[in-house]
Amino acid sequence: MLIKRGFAWIAATAALAACGDEGLGGPEFPDVSGQYVVRFEATEATGCKGFVETGFTDGFLQVTQQDEDVTLELTEVTEFILTDPEGRIDSDGHFLFDGTIAIGDGESSTTADGAIDGFFNLVAGTIDLAFDFTAFTCQVRGRITGQRGGGI
Repeated sequence: MLIKRGFAWIAATAALAACGDEGLGGPEFPDVSGQYVVRFEATEATGCKGFVETGFTDGFLQVTQQDEDVTLELTEVTEFILTDPEGRIDSDGHFLFDGTIAIGDGESSTTADGAIDGFFNLVAGTIDLAFDFTAFTCQVRGRITGQRGGGI
């Protein structure tokens, strides 16, 4: 009986080892860190009294990552976002930020509550995120799309 348990234990250990880190420590998160050439586009702006208008800006988005925690350095893409949102990514590349960011125009600032939700396509190296933020009566919706290290 002792020998059979020994072989069973060895077989189970070998099976877990073959699974890599997923079998022993949980999911592995895709590496999405790097620089993306992006289009940051506000497709809807309602109740904003001219403070925010629809339109787009092209630029570079630096993405940093520690395990499943991913930071979008949006302060480098648009001057009106004053804090960089940190969200989470799952093993399939789905990103979600749900919280508060600081926004402003250089003279005054406030906070906006909202979400950024979408995907990093690991095969194509693309990013496609939708955002929706509200500050007071102003609601802004749009997209962040682009290519890692490439064109829009």
